Amino acid sequence: PAPIPTTSFGRVTLPWSASLLDNVPAVFGTPVSSPTPLHLEAVDPLASLILYQYPSINLHRAIPATLSLSVSDLRDRAHVLVGGRAIGIMMRQKGAKPLPIPAGPTQPRATELLLLVENLGRTNYGVFMGAERKGVTKRVTLGGEELVGNWTMTPITLDKIGRSAMGPITSSRTSGTMSQITSSHDGKPPSPTSRVLSH
Repeated sequence: PAPIPTTSFGRVTLPWSASLLDNVPAVFGTPVSSPTPLHLEAVDPLASLILYQYPSINLHRAIPATLSLSVSDLRDRAHVLVGGRAIGIMMRQKGAKPLPIPAGPTQPRATELLLLVENLGRTNYGVFMGAERKGVTKRVTLGGEELVGNWTMTPITLDKIGRSAMGPITSSRTSGTMSQITSSHDGKPPSPTSRVLSH
């Protein structure tokens, strides 16, 4: 068959935005604490994403080095931030390959680790039906050592965005580039009550 015709919608202006991380947990939910990461179903089975926070990792080393950050059995995609900076993305489809984290004499002895994990859908057939968990389902290690002690998990449900009171972004706690989760693509400038969520 002939290709489906395409059309141009012109320039799409998205002047309004709100920081996801700056609105957690005020908008999205109450954090849950645990010595080890909990999978999404144990926190909120209806959530679209889940934010894992580990308060302090030590990246200070006498000589420059690279520490491997691993998430066992990740489901499905994780945006990784260290000290408020976007480090990379881990994906289940690619085997959730470990991320290299720089360490050395100029790196901090205590900095926060964030994992924003997306649920990309569930298996609806076969032996995994009903048994597949989302989020961090096993453990997180850094440099071969398991991170345990004080994990905080916050469920994020995207249907709360339209009802929230999030304002235009004025500053961000993160640097680096991360993909946009939701946006308005109607080709018209949003009204003052509409919001675009970015992170």
